[in-house]
Amino acid sequence: MGLRSAMLAAILVALTVLLPIGVLLRLSIVRGSARRGLTEGRLLFGRLRLEARDRPKTVAGLGVRWLVLVLAQLLAIASMLVIANRQLVFYQEWSDLLGPRNAAIDLHPAGPALPGEPAPLSGSVAAPPQEPLPPGKATPSGASLVTLQVTGQASGVRGDVLIWLPPAYVAQGNETKEFPVLFFLPGSPGTPEGVFNQFAFDAAASEAIGRGAVQPFIGVLPPIMTHPPRDTECLDIPNGPKSETWLTADVRDAILRTVRASRDPARWTAAGYSTGGLCATNLLLRHRDKFGAAVSIGGYFRPWAKGDDLFGGSEDFRRSVSPVWQFQNTPPQPTRLLIVSSTRDRSSWSGPGVFDGDSAAMIEAAARWPGTAKIVLDTGGHDFVTYRPTLPLALEWLGRGNGL
Repeated sequence: MGLRSAMLAAILVALTVLLPIGVLLRLSIVRGSARRGLTEGRLLFGRLRLEARDRPKTVAGLGVRWLVLVLAQLLAIASMLVIANRQLVFYQEWSDLLGPRNAAIDLHPAGPALPGEPAPLSGSVAAPPQEPLPPGKATPSGASLVTLQVTGQASGVRGDVLIWLPPAYVAQGNETKEFPVLFFLPGSPGTPEGVFNQFAFDAAASEAIGRGAVQPFIGVLPPIMTHPPRDTECLDIPNGPKSETWLTADVRDAILRTVRASRDPARWTAAGYSTGGLCATNLLLRHRDKFGAAVSIGGYFRPWAKGDDLFGGSEDFRRSVSPVWQFQNTPPQPTRLLIVSSTRDRSSWSGPGVFDGDSAAMIEAAARWPGTAKIVLDTGGHDFVTYRPTLPLALEWLGRGNGL
């Protein structure tokens, strides 16, 4: 009986209801004639009588009653979690929840190697910021985390963007140095704060910089749910929200105005978890003039939203924003894309449902595309515990001439 079993959910719900009834009420058989209805606080059903149990007269009896009631509350919580897991697929099997996680995380090429050596990413002199940056708060690593309120002139979206600045940003001698940029996008529903904390972004980024795996960089974590609760999949929906413009124009321009960010598209990279992985991939494929590499972590590669038309009825638009279709049906070109997925994560890897993932198909198609790479896990479902350990290796890949 798996964690997504309807039988498991039904059993938990039944126990949640029956346990309190068992300790608070009792059922007995009425001898002689019986009436139907409510009599002296007792509910009669033919010859069956349902009545409240007497209050326990001993400490042990009272303790048992309270223990059962607490157990019923815990079962109610477990029932809700199992029902939520059936819909959101955080864990596929018991082994995903209780078993050991990936002991080793390996990165492999998905497609042919890019020709030649990657161009060195030497630091350039940055133009002074045009607008002051709000005060930030220190992180455990010694970095600074700033919350910047961005009002999008192009998209009409307003939101708070997290900006992570490494200690090197304010180090003596770096006053005019520009830094590469990494967009790190949350899932949907999700928040910048949530993905920052769940992926231990501060620790992972600082550690990667400290061991020289990447150059010091600026982390940018914008919200992608621009019109909650509507899921836009980071697209400019025909006659609707302009979530893609929010990321590629408004957020990008705000970063260039307020911090010493590189203006070289090769030094702008995007990564994201779940829906954020799709968004990051589309930022790269659809805006090669602004982004040089992308990482999809537990993501998928075709937009979907239940009960919502994201494409305005246009098949051409649907194909243009579906990376898996692009990889399968268009001529390959050099593309710095890292695909991270778990074979146990149906929301990312593959499955028979309309809303199951397609990373397996994307990796197969990526075999023709130079510069692509993959990290494939053999355990773990669609959750932060599965994918958090992959961030350091993803950063290391970005540091190998892929933007950082």
